[in-house]
Amino acid sequence: MRVSPWLTAAFLGSISVAGCQCIDDTNLNSRPDAGFPEEEEPPPPPVFPLKEGDSLVLSPIGGRTDEDANGGSDFAIRITWQVKSVALNADNRWEVTADALYEQAGTPAIPATALSRLALENVADFPAIETAPITARDAVFKTDRAPTIDASYTPNHFPFFQSSLDGNDGDDDTVFNEAAADFREAMVALDAEAQVDTQVAVGRFEAFFRDDLNGPPMLHKIRADVHPFGFVCGWDEILIPFTEGMPRSQAPFTAAGTPPLAAINFGIPQLTRDGVTYTCSCFNRTCAASGQCLDPTNPDAAPGPCP
Repeated sequence: MRVSPWLTAAFLGSISVAGCQCIDDTNLNSRPDAGFPEEEEPPPPPVFPLKEGDSLVLSPIGGRTDEDANGGSDFAIRITWQVKSVALNADNRWEVTADALYEQAGTPAIPATALSRLALENVADFPAIETAPITARDAVFKTDRAPTIDASYTPNHFPFFQSSLDGNDGDDDTVFNEAAADFREAMVALDAEAQVDTQVAVGRFEAFFRDDLNGPPMLHKIRADVHPFGFVCGWDEILIPFTEGMPRSQAPFTAAGTPPLAAINFGIPQLTRDGVTYTCSCFNRTCAASGQCLDPTNPDAAPGPCP
């Protein structure tokens, strides 16, 4: 029998289609989703701006009275802290362990007891230092207390403060805000009309209030400024006689002339690290030497250009 070539081709074609082992390549270049989220980088561990081996000096610290007609008399001390360790405690608060040396700065013109109404007088045992220098070894300093004028503020609360200023201290401003609330409460407890200002952005605690403690009524101003390196770098404190109706503001102090009692500002704090001494500015918020600045967010970083 003669078979048509057309039928032969059709038959062979049907066999080819039925037995095809073709590969579907429509998704050849796709990768199936594994279903796992991308891993995020863990946040860096919190740091404190100061570290083991740092030395901090504040001088002069003290007060001045108006007893001398030539401009006042003073009593001042110098404090040096040698940092031995910095660590977070169980409450997630930094603690600084340091050796501290308290000594007179210059020759006092008034007795230490003349400073008793200053909140600053709580940062050291001024009457004892009047007799001889004091060394406190392995003292543990808290970093979460704003200054107050009662005895609850002690030398172990000064000068270190848990920086909440653009640093990675791990607290998200909690320490500053809690300290600010306690500061306000303490001032209002003394004077219901107290004017209190706290600013986390610049590390400021400030209050104007009537003070009836330990003497006749006085209008009392106290302001403490925290440096980004985790210590109090400035202290402005003045007392003048209080009269009824006096505003709780800077104006009465500006008009008063020489006050009967005031704190001595700290001068220029000095921070020594790795054998280099840096001058720390409360105004510029830097610690600088030879045009180079330390980084408060990384205590192990080499100094670099100042901001």
